[in-house]
This record gives sequence, structure tokens and C-alpha cells, in this order.
Amino acid sequence: MEGINEKSIIVKSKLELEDFVHTRKSLIRVSIFKGIFKSVIIYIILFVIILAVLTSYQPSDMNTAQVPDITEHNAVDNPPFFIEMLPMISFVLFIVFCVFGYRWLIRYSAKKHYNSNKLAREETTYIFTEEGIERSSESGTYRAKWNELYKIIETKRAVMLYSSDMTAWIIPKRFFEGNDFERFVSLAYPQFPKKKIKKVK
Repeated sequence: MEGINEKSIIVKSKLELEDFVHTRKSLIRVSIFKGIFKSVIIYIILFVIILAVLTSYQPSDMNTAQVPDITEHNAVDNPPFFIEMLPMISFVLFIVFCVFGYRWLIRYSAKKHYNSNKLAREETTYIFTEEGIERSSESGTYRAKWNELYKIIETKRAVMLYSSDMTAWIIPKRFFEGNDFERFVSLAYPQFPKKKIKKVK
């Protein structure tokens, strides 16, 4: 690759399943207030408000002159405690299902993607220079200039370089040696508009 010199950064990476799981979680955090995720949050909030109103509603006092007192003749027992709490119990079970189902779904989709993507499991060498990036693996070599890349997302454990809105190269930070990641940030980040750089904790 042209432009390789002492300022170039070479990173050898091999992804594992946990890298896919982590990045899936991070991307959901990035999208949490967009599209369908925003709608789901709004519906859950509305559901909680409606449920709170229904469970706390008490009928207003009736006019005893208009409605005869029938308690002496037809005593009605209070419903069991379980029946009274059924709406709240259902809501709690729904939340528990969402939390654990969300985690299972992320791991399941990440594992499916990892097992089906041979390219992602290959050992890959990245070379970063002032001109751009070179990505090499058993399947071939890809070169791109910085202005041909779309955006960067940095998470706690990895950095994702997007060649398009939907396609990204995942590079775990543990594969950067010494201060190479800091050098990478100084080299790559100025190549992108600020709105194309996102950091996710």
C-alpha cells in the first residue's frame, strides 16, 4: 500500500462471538431513540400510565337517594387479592420478559451472524495511513481512502469503521498495541465530520 511509513498503524484482528454480541448491544444504544425503538418506548410509557390510572380508579360516591341500598340483601365479597393485582403482575411479567428476551435475542442474532459470516471470522490485518485504510485477509485485500468511508462508531471495547450506512468493519481495541489506538484516533477521526463520529459507552 502506498504511503506506508513510520506513522502508519498496523493492526491484526480476529473477531470472536463476544465481539459481535458487544457491538450489537452498542448499536441498539445508538438507535434507542430512533425509529421503532422510539415507538416501543412511547407505547410502554403510555401503557404504564393507562395501567396506573385503571388500577387506582375508584368510583365516585353515588347518590343514595337514586340508588337503593342493596348491601343488606346482596352482600358482594371483595375479589381475591390476586385478582386485584393481576394487571400489575401481568405488567411486571411483561417487563421481565422484555429484559431477558432482549438479551437472548441479541446473543441469538449475533451468534447467527457470526457463524454464517466466514469473512468476519478470518484473521484480518488493517493498515492505517494518512491516505486511507487497507484491509487484508484470506479472502482478499480491500483499499479505501478516508473520504470513501461513511462514519465511525467507537464503543467501550471496539471501533467500527463503516464503508456504507449498513456495512462496518469491527476492530476490537484489544488488538491495538501500546498507544496505537490513541494514534489511530489522531489519524482517523480528523478525516470525518463530527456528526459522522459517535462514541457509545
